[in-house]
Amino acid sequence: MSPPQDAGARKDSPVDPYDPTNVENRIPVAARQNPRAVAVIIGNERYAQGDIPPVKYATRDARAVRKYFTTAFGVPEENVIYHENATKGTLQAVFGTADDADGRLASLIDRPDETDVYVYYAGHGMPDAGTGKAYLMPTDADAEQVRLTGYEVQGLYANLAKLGARSLTVVVDACFSGVADGGGSLLTAERGALRVEDPILAAQNAVLITAGKSDQVAHAFDRQQHGLMTYYFLAGIRGAADRDQDGRVTARELEVWLSQEVVREARRLRNRRQEPQVRAANADRVVVEVAR
Repeated sequence: MSPPQDAGARKDSPVDPYDPTNVENRIPVAARQNPRAVAVIIGNERYAQGDIPPVKYATRDARAVRKYFTTAFGVPEENVIYHENATKGTLQAVFGTADDADGRLASLIDRPDETDVYVYYAGHGMPDAGTGKAYLMPTDADAEQVRLTGYEVQGLYANLAKLGARSLTVVVDACFSGVADGGGSLLTAERGALRVEDPILAAQNAVLITAGKSDQVAHAFDRQQHGLMTYYFLAGIRGAADRDQDGRVTARELEVWLSQEVVREARRLRNRRQEPQVRAANADRVVVEVAR
């Protein structure tokens, strides 16, 4: 079943579904179903505070990722936690807090050593000017009080590490700190790169994919109506990153693919550098395996 339409999201004209470059077309099927896999998908596009601009295509990205997680990754639909325009209360309910990590995600995992966890977030992020800590921005956040109204990224990663899952794959296409286009506000309609320590990477089974380096702006891809990194992540999962064509896409293959295609397209579109980061303790870890 398709996720419900978000009444607050802009209705963009659809990409041609028969265009072979459309990542929402011809999604591959998982090599095998994964009945204990769990996924969390958050797409934050519209913000309540008037001076926080929307994040272009964040909800469209989230809907596409949902299709991939259930089809290409084999996650059962009933094990998908999906939210558009999530508040801080919603993020806490899903991931837990610094004092209590037992959120909805944790409650879905009864056999950690048999569970693969997938997390995707698209939306704004911001640092606290005083501490430098990074925060995801819930849609009810106050940009002037991010320490109180944001959701700390390092706390999120720490809670994910506590799950003890067999594998953990986290994809963050988030707006973060940095100079805006033209040197303006730290919050822009673009998605700035995320910078934070990564406690989940202490585990050998974790892969973390982020939009770019800390001093770079990550762009929307208007031609395809997706975030630029998200578009090429999905294209890579669909097979473009599978260099040896064995049906398995590894962290190393994704890193090579994203570093080539996103960097090239960002330079072509905006004459800027955007270098997605793929961090994995084991670069040969298989991120997805699809039927051939």
